[in-house]
Amino acid sequence: IPTSKKTYTQDWPAYNAAQTNEYDHFVYLLRGLCDGIQDQLQVGRGRPVTRRSDAVFACVLKVYEGMSGRRASSEIDRAHKQGLLSKRVPYNTVAQYMGDEGMRSLFRILLQESASPLVGVEGTTFAPDATGFGTRNYDRWVDEKWGTAKKRQQFVKAHAICGTSTHIVTDLIVSPGGDTVAFKPLLDATCQRFVVERIVADKGYSSKGV
Repeated sequence: IPTSKKTYTQDWPAYNAAQTNEYDHFVYLLRGLCDGIQDQLQVGRGRPVTRRSDAVFACVLKVYEGMSGRRASSEIDRAHKQGLLSKRVPYNTVAQYMGDEGMRSLFRILLQESASPLVGVEGTTFAPDATGFGTRNYDRWVDEKWGTAKKRQQFVKAHAICGTSTHIVTDLIVSPGGDTVAFKPLLDATCQRFVVERIVADKGYSSKGV
């Protein structure tokens, strides 16, 4: 029996406006998100420290641009001229903050906060999943067949959970651990802001401990 393919209409004026003005919306939303960060106090004398809210803004903008720290410097300087940064953030300061292990929990909190405006729009069904990606670091390993030392790229996994209505990511954890280990923290964090009635996941999350 022939069936007709279901099609969906597109609001092209709204779509085009969102695409062509994405950067302008992004930087101002990011600034509003960073304004909620409590800056550390200056201790002692010396060069004034970079405000944590400015450092986070610069780090996220660098990643958004998809460029190295040096190449992203012009975009960060442009944000400063627009009044989005209280001071210019050098690329080496961006690299220092991105390498700070303590920033991981802060970035996770900001991601959770960024999803909060959709609490009244998102439904009650959520879906967790994970994907692996390579880093620029390499481990040493021994090839059992040839007995020679070789390099192996380090891989980590990004465990995320999103709403199935708006596809908003409500929480994310970067960890080398398995799916079942990350599932409960993802779900607990999502339940703090959203009403969760149903979870859709693959068999990788099937465990007696979950």
